[in-house]
Amino acid sequence: MALKYIDRPPKFAPGAGVAKALMHGLYMAESDSFAIGDSLPVAGFHVPANVFVYDLIIDIETAFVDSGSGGVLVMAGYTGDSDAFFNDSAISAIGTHKMSGGVKKGGYLSTGTDIEVSWATTCSVGGGKAYLVFMPYGDENYLEMP
Repeated sequence: MALKYIDRPPKFAPGAGVAKALMHGLYMAESDSFAIGDSLPVAGFHVPANVFVYDLIIDIETAFVDSGSGGVLVMAGYTGDSDAFFNDSAISAIGTHKMSGGVKKGGYLSTGTDIEVSWATTCSVGGGKAYLVFMPYGDENYLEMP
């Protein structure tokens, strides 16, 4: 799986209100597919500093099957906190699983980092894709919100 570099929209754009609209918008990026056999953790996205992660959606296309411990199967987080977004065996089943609907929540990332997905090393099959919903310029958007 190739790492997707998340870039920011331009800070200055021609047209009245265009730059502000670009800065305050929500953006979505899709990762390449990941599957058993990939080196863990699988880095799906590289985000720059000052990004607000609104949601991380994991789309399981092939159910993860644990041939070992039966513990947590799928985790998602970032460098230094591997389960910041997901740490749940329930997301091992086929379907779309949203971080915003679970216990873990997104948040402001003050430094550039990789968003990673991993699973129990005892899994024998499984795979899917990740979708990152984010707001660039998270630090400035916090300051300008009413």
